[in-house]
Amino acid sequence: MGNTGSNDHMVRFMECKAEEISSEGKTEIICIGGPVIAVHNARQIERDTAVTMSFAMILILLLILLSFRKKRTLLLIAVPPFFGALFALAFIFIIKGSISAIAIGAGAVVLGVALSYSIHVIAHSNHTNDPRKIIEELAYPLTVGSITTIGAFAALMFTNSPLLKDMGLFAVLALIGTCLFCLIYLP
Repeated sequence: MGNTGSNDHMVRFMECKAEEISSEGKTEIICIGGPVIAVHNARQIERDTAVTMSFAMILILLLILLSFRKKRTLLLIAVPPFFGALFALAFIFIIKGSISAIAIGAGAVVLGVALSYSIHVIAHSNHTNDPRKIIEELAYPLTVGSITTIGAFAALMFTNSPLLKDMGLFAVLALIGTCLFCLIYLP
């Protein structure tokens, strides 16, 4: 009942068979029930997450482009959160083997926070051209700021909800990956 991922295969099979039978004659088959509704809800959440995240990323990147006015800067700001997400997914694969798509979608909100790390470094580099000075001036505030945010999302891993645990793990690892990328590569 609670395994929506496995139930998705069953519901797809049932929908396919219902469509086959319904197309042959005047019989109409409708699949209902708790697992079917849970699967349809999960599908809707995944679609909504994709649309919302796409819209948000386009809007954010457009605002950044208008603020910094250089396409290269836009790339430098966008790459660290992307690296952070890949970092998180790689570690989750090593640690757990899988993660809920819904948890990734909800955890992707954290990538907006991660964007602020790279914006901070890029904005600082506009005033200072020396990479050592950038690291010297930003290492402490960026690290402390990220630790507090990481701590807040780490608290989700102590809940009883597997979805919140996955979201917290993804958020923590994505923020760690983004912070490391910002402090090592960007300057």
